[in-house]
Amino acid sequence: MTLNHLRPVVVRRYSAVRDRHRQAQAVSRAGGFTLVELLVATTITGILLAVLMSFLGNQLRANATQNARAELLLDTQLSLDVINRDVKHAAKVDASNRWADEHAPDGPSDPYSWTSDNDVLVLASPALNSENEFLYEDPFAYITHKNNLIYFVTDNVLYKRILPADEAGNAAVLTCPAQISECSDDIMLAENVSNFELVYYDAEDMEVDPENARSVAVTLAVTTNIYGRDVTADYTMRSVFRND
Repeated sequence: MTLNHLRPVVVRRYSAVRDRHRQAQAVSRAGGFTLVELLVATTITGILLAVLMSFLGNQLRANATQNARAELLLDTQLSLDVINRDVKHAAKVDASNRWADEHAPDGPSDPYSWTSDNDVLVLASPALNSENEFLYEDPFAYITHKNNLIYFVTDNVLYKRILPADEAGNAAVLTCPAQISECSDDIMLAENVSNFELVYYDAEDMEVDPENARSVAVTLAVTTNIYGRDVTADYTMRSVFRND
């Protein structure tokens, strides 16, 4: 067979191969992606997912932190409301407790070792009977018997202790540290306390010693840990003594 006879055969075979190649390319484009395209798409998708997850995680942490701070602030306000109510009904701040407490800081050897200062508040509060009537020491001068209400922090917990006046008919109930059988447990007002601070003022708004105070500013801060970060809420309330 001569060269001229072979040429048409070669041309036909080349055309057939070219057509099949073009058809394969068309099918590839219509039905899928190349490996490189898949790798690029996967990489971009991974980056977008990482960004999205980071954003969502930050939002969740921010919401949890905000909710925790709001709850802590509410707790501090409720605790200070109790102190505020007691201060408004109290006659004064006692320099130290007037009623013996064997569980005082230096008790039982010194049962009068509670001292009002910048982190302990000892109130002289009117004694009441079961009908919520005042028990008078001098009814003509309207001077009542006084209980001691003591606010203090131990192991990051804010407590209220009650030392009742030794007077018949006094409705106040003695409290002391938990798990002591002869008295009720101290009243727990707040946990995770990071700061409890007291500042005392006279009628002219000057800072004075506790026993000369006409009002007291109480600051309470509570801290918790959210996602490895400390979240703190603090609140200050100032209260004036109303009863003599």
